Amino acid sequence: MDYAEDVFSLNFARPAANGAAAPSRAIYCVYGLKDQELILLYIGRAEMPFDRFEAHLNQGKLREIRQKGWSIIFTVADVGGYSSGQVDQIEAALVFKHQPLLNTRHKDSFDYPGTSVGIRGVTPLLNRRFTVGKRLPLRTAA
Repeated sequence: MDYAEDVFSLNFARPAANGAAAPSRAIYCVYGLKDQELILLYIGRAEMPFDRFEAHLNQGKLREIRQKGWSIIFTVADVGGYSSGQVDQIEAALVFKHQPLLNTRHKDSFDYPGTSVGIRGVTPLLNRRFTVGKRLPLRTAA
């Protein structure tokens, strides 16, 4: 039996320090690095990712983590070619599958149809290809 699912492709990269190469709309991952230990802290989306990174670094949990000696690393994937609803779906799939430490939404449930995500580029700790959600049978013409 064939199944219907939404399929997405992402290419993650490290943003330039000045934000010059950052896409205008992105899904991003935040990692913490200390003593050779790398952990996935957060997955999010932003219309202006570089501005969002600056805000993250100077407030809340990431500020506390930095004060404890952790280095913070960001990776971004341009999602400008996807609709807002699709970006929500991709973000939810990534969070549900990878369970980042600081995310709260989407960790316990995934309320979208079957979603497959293929990932390339700078993606430590992320599965390169995965599927989550309900896979619905394709409807065939009678």
